[in-house]
Amino acid sequence: MNLLRNADFEDTLFVPAVTSADGFTVMRVPREWEGGALTNMSPMRWVNKVPVGAAGGRRVSGQRSYHMYCDDGTFTAWLYQRVVVRPGTPLAAGAQVFIEGVERAVARVGIDVSGGSHPYASSVIWSPWATALNKWTARAVSAVATGERATLFLYATQVAQADPNGVYWDSAYIDGTAGAVPNHVSLEVALRYNMRFRSGPGPNFPEIDRIPRDTTLVAVARTADALWVMTEYEQRTGWLAAQYCLFDGDIMRLPVAPGS
Repeated sequence: MNLLRNADFEDTLFVPAVTSADGFTVMRVPREWEGGALTNMSPMRWVNKVPVGAAGGRRVSGQRSYHMYCDDGTFTAWLYQRVVVRPGTPLAAGAQVFIEGVERAVARVGIDVSGGSHPYASSVIWSPWATALNKWTARAVSAVATGERATLFLYATQVAQADPNGVYWDSAYIDGTAGAVPNHVSLEVALRYNMRFRSGPGPNFPEIDRIPRDTTLVAVARTADALWVMTEYEQRTGWLAAQYCLFDGDIMRLPVAPGS
């Protein structure tokens, strides 16, 4: 049983994951996925730039894949998704990757058996590298879950500048035994910016108030797509855009608000 959501990247909704320091480039990721990228400072400005993320025209199946690229530099970037598993269950995971014409570009898939969110953790078990250019390559890895969650990483890195330099991902999976969904909980949420507090889950709903950055609140529900969270501020209930919030846990554990 594939435990991933939006495993083939067919959903057309993308959400911001990483923004470059100058604000000009945004790596967007498919709904249900999260993402990250190295942004190390370097004398060479083309090294480790934030890639663009978008729907890809190359595909193994379906209508689209996920495409990350940076035509004026190199990147090191990853997608990841956490799933609920039964502790001790065997897991098999993998994906198809297409490396677009860049010498010394590589990609691989990994499983964090403890459900972490960073690809450099010691708990991540990796597949062999994919190195073939301009063709789809399958990469797979197996492991045993140590906790109630496991994370699939789709990781790509480059050391040489070229154009084009895209990496496409498709047909991702984690096969295993699903665990019981954890009891719904509230999550502490810290605001990264001054934010509009709205009466409903969307930019068209009236603004109730403005909440200053660094305010800490408690989120009690979310929309089905996890783009908005319900919270309370000064004894009023309203909604915040989730992409501008920092949560102390997995937003998917929040209950879905009826009708959202």
